[in-house]
Amino acid sequence: KAEVSEGWTKLVRGRLPNTAEWSHQYANAGNVAATADALVKCPLGVLWFGEPGPDKAVNRHEGAAAPLVVGGRCFLQGELLTGREGKHRLMAFDAYNGQLLWEREVPGAKRVAMHVECSNLAATEDSLFVATGRQCLRLDALTGETRATYEAPAGLDGSARNWGYVAVVDGLLFGSATPGSQSSDAVFAV
Repeated sequence: KAEVSEGWTKLVRGRLPNTAEWSHQYANAGNVAATADALVKCPLGVLWFGEPGPDKAVNRHEGAAAPLVVGGRCFLQGELLTGREGKHRLMAFDAYNGQLLWEREVPGAKRVAMHVECSNLAATEDSLFVATGRQCLRLDALTGETRATYEAPAGLDGSARNWGYVAVVDGLLFGSATPGSQSSDAVFAV
């Protein structure tokens, strides 16, 4: 698609054929750990290299949530270390050239130990969802601005619950309510 403005022409390439998204920790909400992407074939190579680098990314030994790639954007958890405390961050990059699209601090956005924990991220063409304690934020995929905030429902006994699992399918936001980590006592949809 071509857009002409003030003597400049901007060309926007459409979606590549035979590609698929990686919208959840293990590819999709069903956690199949595979995509229907038929475009990527061996030998593989580096598409872009550089930022964010190790300074802003979560240490790989902590087992952070996987980067998500949807709509030509790559979403990544990160942290900016300040003394012994880290400031939790989310970043979005152009998946084709690595250009930083946005970065923002989101307290509670870092979730690690994916070998025993579920991810707190899910993405669609227009939104990134991140569970942060008792709530799940819906961030605009293009700007990172908060579009909505959803609260995890209370437990049957009325006690507060944290948002565990997060997934988005066909316009429904799914979550699990957890009294701690690694276990949930309710599943719900918004």
